Formats: sequence, C-alpha cells, structure tokens
Amino acid sequence: MDLTGYWVSVVTNSEQRLFRMATPNNGGYRGIGLTLESRKLADSWDPAKDEVTGEPCKAYGVPAIMHVSGHLHIT
Repeated sequence: MDLTGYWVSVVTNSEQRLFRMATPNNGGYRGIGLTLESRKLADSWDPAKDEVTGEPCKAYGVPAIMHVSGHLHIT
C-alpha cells in the first residue's frame, strides 16, 4: 500500500475539537477503558518533570500526534 501524499486529520464536531487541540491534563483519560494498573500509570505522569528532563514533547507521541488535527506529508 502506498500512503504517499498529503493527509489531513478532520475534526467533525466540538467534542472532538476539545480533545484534539491540546494534550489533556493529568487524569484526562475520560472515554478510555483503563485497568486499575493502567490508571495508576496514567496518574503518575508529571508534565513538569518532562520539562525538567528536556522531554517537553513526550506527551506528543505517535498515538497523540495522529489524533491531533493537522496536516501530514508522507514521502
């Protein structure tokens, strides 16, 4: 499959816009099925610690980036 081209993530309603325009605050995992252990892991995330360690973009991993509205150019 050749995915080469320009791709656009479309935001179709206000609920999607709310969740797609910014990374959520700590504990902002509503609508995601989590086990107790995964909830503990999610609650342990500290964005301020990411800033100090030089990883301010850590929250924008592949799953997050592919969910944010925007343009993607695959070559």
